[in-house]
Amino acid sequence: MGGQTSKFNRLFKQMVELSNELKKRDGDQRRALASLYQHPNMQVRLKAAIHTREVLPVEARQQIEAIAESHWMPQAGDAGMALAIMDGDLKLAGLKRD
Repeated sequence: MGGQTSKFNRLFKQMVELSNELKKRDGDQRRALASLYQHPNMQVRLKAAIHTREVLPVEARQQIEAIAESHWMPQAGDAGMALAIMDGDLKLAGLKRD
């Protein structure tokens, strides 16, 4: 990542903190992330779908499936893995799901 590891780690932490904060709010406000389903950046769409899959399962799955079917790597690969986990085809032993 060309010296970008610390930046990536900081941004990833912020993303998880935001999702957790929205989840804690009355009525689980992670639904607000659905507005990012139309974002031009596929990584943003993927992360929005992953973080909304519990509150908008049908819509989030549609987004993840579309990304997997795009074959645009690495997001398509990540989306495929997310679908395998969602379907119970893949278990992440000892890892906490985001």
